Amino acid sequence: MLGHRTSLVAVLLLVAGLLTIGPPAQALVIYTWRFDQRPADLPATTVPAQTLVSASASLHDHGDSAHFQASVELGAVPDATTDATLHLAIGTVDGDACRTEWELVVSTLSPSGPAVRDGTSIRVASTLLDGGPFGPARCGSVTLLSPDTDATLDRLEGEAATGIADPGGRATVTQVLERGVTPGHWDRVWVRVRYAGTDADGVVVDGKGDGVRVKPHTDRQPLVDGDERWVPLRVRLVGDRRVRLSVTATPFGNLFRPGARPMTVWLVPRH
Repeated sequence: MLGHRTSLVAVLLLVAGLLTIGPPAQALVIYTWRFDQRPADLPATTVPAQTLVSASASLHDHGDSAHFQASVELGAVPDATTDATLHLAIGTVDGDACRTEWELVVSTLSPSGPAVRDGTSIRVASTLLDGGPFGPARCGSVTLLSPDTDATLDRLEGEAATGIADPGGRATVTQVLERGVTPGHWDRVWVRVRYAGTDADGVVVDGKGDGVRVKPHTDRQPLVDGDERWVPLRVRLVGDRRVRLSVTATPFGNLFRPGARPMTVWLVPRH
């Protein structure tokens, strides 16, 4: 863990250098977690619905606000006899430990709040209005607990990789389709992105506007100069009136790169 912490510090020092030579003061910073470390001393569970198959998370930090997403895959669909308590914790490396600074505790059978379940998949989406609450070295864990005894049934741990904007490439939103959306429901619009510059590992499409909620989408297909692609973006109208949506695309690689000027479109209520 200490070796990984050193690499994170090195990235942050590089980030500090970049900030002195030009990227914007509120550059988009994205942290991604892949929880793939299972404690060696944890007994194997024999109940599929109480087994963690995989887990991952991301935090899109804009400085004054941040959007957190997580995905957890169970070994089977839980029922009343195989329900478990899901504990998702994100925090800061403190010596050899991870000090929790944000957490979510929900039932796997009937998750609530920012968490929803679809079959064996549990997804979390939460907006943090004050930005990321974490220190410079981020860590986390996903744990399944017995709802009766709080005993650990399964657990996966991981640390975050960090990226920030640099001037290596540019993604431009050239078109937005399917702008008729149903008020109060999550709908999908399609965003056409054109990329120019050095090779990138993918692109993050995001949006904002009064009266509309947006879930950023990370497309992890590599990009080369001249590439164009369609990327989905999930939006939800809060009221029953058309609203303006500003859509951006931010390519990323070892470091994140700034997007071009956003495209602003009208979203129209569909009944």
